[in-house]
Amino acid sequence: MPQGIFARVARWSLGAQDCDVHVIHPSVSRRHVAVHVGPPLQVEDLGSANGTLMNGTPLQAHQATSLEPGKVVEAGAAVLVVHAPGQAAVSTDCPAHEKIGRKRRSGWGIA
Repeated sequence: MPQGIFARVARWSLGAQDCDVHVIHPSVSRRHVAVHVGPPLQVEDLGSANGTLMNGTPLQAHQATSLEPGKVVEAGAAVLVVHAPGQAAVSTDCPAHEKIGRKRRSGWGIA
């Protein structure tokens, strides 16, 4: 089961306004992406202007897609990585580690 602050809600959203998590960046829509806390854990693009990628593949708007540990979700400048319970939040063996590092070095991104 999901743990942490968002584990107590059925759904949380990320965007520039009107969301649970705010990311103020031109690439992030007002209401960009939602995470449905499962089981199963799912991610949904909310019809954002720039789209949402999961492991580099665009998600269809308004269609919830399964989200497993190790998957990388890009919502504009924001990068989300799902970690299994007990897994370190920052790990050198995480498949997303290099991608997040690139975004940080470019001056934007969250993990």
